[in-house]
This record gives sequence, C-alpha cells and structure tokens, in this order.
Amino acid sequence: MKTSIITLALTITTMLSAFAQKSSLTFFSQEGERFYVVLNGIRQNDKPSANVTVTDLNLPTYKAKIIFESPALGSIDKSLYLQDADGNFADLVYNIRKDKKGVYILRLSGYSEVASSSASPKADVVVYHAEETSPAATTPAPVETVKQTTTTTTTTKPTSTTTYQENVNMNLGGLGFGVNVNSSVTEDADGNVNMNVNMGGLNNVNTNATVKQTTTTTTTTTTKTTTNPAVGQPVPAATPVAATPPVKEVGCVRAVSSTDFAAGKKSITSSSFSETQMKTAKTFTKNNCLSVAQIKDIMGLFSFEASKLDYAKYAYDFCVDKKNYYQLTEAFSFSSSSDDLNEFLETK
Repeated sequence: MKTSIITLALTITTMLSAFAQKSSLTFFSQEGERFYVVLNGIRQNDKPSANVTVTDLNLPTYKAKIIFESPALGSIDKSLYLQDADGNFADLVYNIRKDKKGVYILRLSGYSEVASSSASPKADVVVYHAEETSPAATTPAPVETVKQTTTTTTTTKPTSTTTYQENVNMNLGGLGFGVNVNSSVTEDADGNVNMNVNMGGLNNVNTNATVKQTTTTTTTTTTKTTTNPAVGQPVPAATPVAATPPVKEVGCVRAVSSTDFAAGKKSITSSSFSETQMKTAKTFTKNNCLSVAQIKDIMGLFSFEASKLDYAKYAYDFCVDKKNYYQLTEAFSFSSSSDDLNEFLETK
C-alpha cells in the first residue's frame, strides 16, 4: 500500500512538472503571405499576419492549422510535437513555404530550449487561449458619390409680328365687288403664335386663331456610386523575412575516416548545452563528408526530436550515399518527423 502511494505521488509530480513547463510556436511565411494560426481548433491571432508567435503552450502535441488571408492560397494542417521522448519542451520555429509542386507546407527551421528562448521581436506575439475571440474590428470602405447633371437650355425669342395685306376686285354677272384681306401672325416670347385674318367686302369676317407652342426642358441627373479601394480595412505591412541562402553543393565522394569521426563525435558530446552541440555537429559535418550511418550516429546524440530533424536536413549536402538517406527515418520517435524528412527529400 505504501509503495502504491509513493508511485502515485511520483506520477502526479511528474505530470505537474510537465504541465508547469511552457513553450511556444513561431510561424513565418517565406514570401510575406499573411495568415491565421489555429491550434486545437481555436484561432489564436485576431488579425492575419506574416509572423506569429503563440506562447504559454503546455501540451506535448497540438493540431495546427494555417489559414491564409487569401482564400485562393488554401490552408495547411499538421500535428506538431513540442516534447521529446524525455518529456522536455522546446520552442519551435516553422517556415511557411512552397514545395517543388507549388503546395504550401510547414518546415521546421529552428528550435531552442524553453529555458533560453524568447519570442521574436518582429513577430505578433499571442498568448495561447482555448476559447475563440472576436475578430478585430474593421473600418468600412467609404463610399464616394459623384452627381452628374445634364441640362437642356431653352433660347428665348423676342416678340415678332408679320402682317399680310391683299386687295381683290371681282366682277360677277355685271355685279362688281371688292374683297380686302388683312392677316397678321404674332409670336410672343413664350412661344405663343397668334393669327388674325380680316376679310372686308360684302361682309366683314374676322378670324382669330391662337396656337400654343410648348417647349420642354429636360434635365437628366445621374448618380454614380463608387468605392474607394485605397481606403478601408487597414492592411498590416508584411514582416520582411530574410531568404535562406542556398547551400553550396559539396560533392562528397568519400566518408571521413573512423578515427576522425570518433574525434568529432567526442567533441560534440563534450558540449554541455544542446545548442552548442548542434553548432559543433554542423561545423564538423561542414568540414567533412559523412555516410548515412555516421549521420544517424550523430543524430542519436540529440535528445530533442526537432534537433534530430534539423541536423538530418543540414547534413544531406555532406552525405556520400544520398540514395540511402531514407534510412534516417528510423532514428525518429514520431511519424510526423519521418514524414517531414521524406517531404524534405522530395524537394532534392
């Protein structure tokens, strides 16, 4: 009974110690594309950004989803492991870039132990939260209204009068008579036409006719509504990301001797910190050519899964038997690391 209580206490202590550790995940896009970070189904950043760091992570595994601001770019899904086989946490940095097929992927580009890490000052730092937050308020685009008016102008004419007069003498059967015809046409300023006809002779006949002439003035008003695309929701400037210089082709044909390899391996293991070990391992590898078996041996010196993956990718250009590089997947504890290395090899 006493032994069971002690075992339970140790188990609880180990669990509490694991949850007490907190790590972070940093994501940045190679070409400055803005995106949202979703962890375990919860969106972390309220506005899209090209560089995001999520802190206060205390779970060994997170399901990550990268959703680009532009729907045309799609999204990325990947399970991320922040804890190694010994239960230690690390801060991981992932690069968002395209593979050879033009598909966006997540690539592990850096790491550091939790005790010595700090968030990138250029990144949008977000504290991890397990509940969805409201999206950032946006400013609606203003509407510009242009009013266009077309007017038909009417010309006013002055009053004018035209008079016609004619005398007609007629003889019918010995009976003579005369007819006097007087007519006038008057047009005033309003366009009214007045006709007056007077016929004098046997009988006087007066005829008056007034014709109303109407002129219509047409006014056409056109309202044009446009949206000013230059003003609206503010677009944050993309964080510039320095492009990784291509690795110079080495062209290794012969692996380092077993004696020199043993000396290099000893120098790596003598380092106290994992970061120093990684620097020593990369320096040794850069100055020598290694076989797949030797690279796998050095990978075994690292405790963190991310460190093993980082070194495996770096050592590829200094390997003498690249055709066997797939065998390094056996050195990983998680299948996601094996998948990541296989994706890396597809780009070579």
